[in-house]
Amino acid sequence: MADSVALVTGGSRGIGFAAAARLGRSGHSLFLIDNRRETLADAVVTLRNRGFRTKGIVGDVLTPADLIRGFHSAAQAGSVTSVVHAAGAPANLTSVANIVRLNFGGTRNFLEEAVKALTAGAAVVVVSSIAGHLARKQYLGAIGDPCDADAVERVETLSDDPKVAYGISKLAATELVRRRALDFGRRGVRVNTVSTNVIDAASGKVEVDIDFAPDGGDAGTIPHLPEADHVAAAVEFLLGHDAASITGADLIVDGGCLIACRLER
Repeated sequence: MADSVALVTGGSRGIGFAAAARLGRSGHSLFLIDNRRETLADAVVTLRNRGFRTKGIVGDVLTPADLIRGFHSAAQAGSVTSVVHAAGAPANLTSVANIVRLNFGGTRNFLEEAVKALTAGAAVVVVSSIAGHLARKQYLGAIGDPCDADAVERVETLSDDPKVAYGISKLAATELVRRRALDFGRRGVRVNTVSTNVIDAASGKVEVDIDFAPDGGDAGTIPHLPEADHVAAAVEFLLGHDAASITGADLIVDGGCLIACRLER
C-alpha cells in the first residue's frame, strides 16, 4: 500500500511547519515546498530527526512550473492525500504588489495545479487570515469574481496601504477557495480555509497590531492568542476523516481576536 503523503507549501516555518509536524506524527510522509533554501533545509533535517519521512523542494508559488514539479515529486513518494497551502506574505515586510501576488495570486496558482494533480479522497487546506474578514464588508464587491483572469491585477489596485492590501488579499484568497470548492468536489477532493491571526510566536504580536490598530481596537481584549500548533490542529482536523462532510468552508481559529475587534468597533 502506498504511503500517505502530505504536501505543504511554506512548510519550513510557522503554521506550515507546525502542520507538517502534526501530519508527520499521524503517519504521513512529508513533502515541503518553500522558496527559502536554508530555512527549508533546516526544516527537513528537524523533521527527519523527529523520525518523519521528509523531503523538500525549493519552489515559488508564483511559478506554476515549481508547483507542477512539487506535486509530481510528492506523488512519487506515495498517494498525496493531505495538502496544506501556507505560503504567503505578511503585511509588514513587503510591497502591496507582492502581498497581493503572493497571498492571492499564489493561491490561484496553487489551486489550479492542485485541482489537476489530486485524486478522489484527498483534502486541501489553505491558510488564510481574519484580516480578510475585517476587509469583507468594504471590499468584497470590489474584488469581484476571484476566478477572473484579471482578478489579481484588479485586487492590486484597491489600496496602496500594505495593511489594507493584506486583508484584501486574504479575503480574495478565502473567496477563491469557496468558489473553487465545486471544481474540487467534482474530483472527490475537499478544500477549506483556516483563518487565523498568528503565524508564529515571533510574528504574532505584529499580526495583532496590524489587524487592530487601524480602527483603534485593543489587542489586550483578546481572550487568547493562538499558537501555530493550535492552528495546525485545526488544519489537521479539516484534512481528516472527521471533516469528511466539510468543504468550501472557512474555520476561524484566532483565539477570539475577530470577536474582540468587532466589539471594539
